[in-house]
Amino acid sequence: MADAGVYVYFVTDVADEFGGIEVIDFAANKSEGILVDDAELGGGLTWLRLALDGKGYVVTNSTTIASFDLSGYEVISKEVYKTSAYYLPDFAIDSQGRLLIAEQDFNNPGIVMLNPLMEQKQIR
Repeated sequence: MADAGVYVYFVTDVADEFGGIEVIDFAANKSEGILVDDAELGGGLTWLRLALDGKGYVVTNSTTIASFDLSGYEVISKEVYKTSAYYLPDFAIDSQGRLLIAEQDFNNPGIVMLNPLMEQKQIR
C-alpha cells in the first residue's frame, strides 16, 4: 500500500508511523507491517513498481523516484530521478530493467529511459 499516511491539506505527514510500504500476507490474511517507511524514502508515496532484479521503485512527493531493496526492505536511493516539472504522472519498468518515465517538463517533454545500473538517461 503506497498511498497511506495522514494527510493534512493534501500534504502527507511523514512524521507519523502510518505511511510507507506495507507488506500483506494474503495466505494468513494479515499485515506484516510497514517495512519501508515513507520518511526513509523521502516523502509521501504514490506510484509503486517492482522490478525483476529485486528492487522496488516508488514516486515520492509526486516529483521524485526512489528505490528500495525487496529482500531487505532497505532504501537504496531517495533520488533515482527527479523531474523539474510539477509532478510525474507515471513510470514503468521494461524487460531490460530500465525505467520509462513520463516526463512533463515544458522545455523537454517525452519519455525518459533511465538505466539505474549505469545511470544513463535518454529522452525520446
